[in-house]
Amino acid sequence: QAFCASTLGTSNKLNFPTTQLPTLTVDNSITMSAGNFNAAASSGTFATCTGAVSLNGDTSVTSSKTFATGTGAASLNGPTTVADSTAFTVGSSGSGGTTTLYGNV
Repeated sequence: QAFCASTLGTSNKLNFPTTQLPTLTVDNSITMSAGNFNAAASSGTFATCTGAVSLNGDTSVTSSKTFATGTGAASLNGPTTVADSTAFTVGSSGSGGTTTLYGNV
């Protein structure tokens, strides 16, 4: 259970008396002005809404985890490197899509 208390100087903040955060439903927005958001100890998933999501820092997918897109277009706007000895596959055998490369190959 969270509380706000003007006597504690937290009238504009939710104060949780333990480190166990209950299910939290927010109707409008959450803004973090400092600190880290760390859900590393969770085995759950992270879901977003259908709106745009901006990641304003470096983003890593670690270990043997994967990154997949939907069926919409994907753009890589900066220099792109595929690691040594790593396959780069377009489509599947017998049904690959069109591949267009411009510039020196």
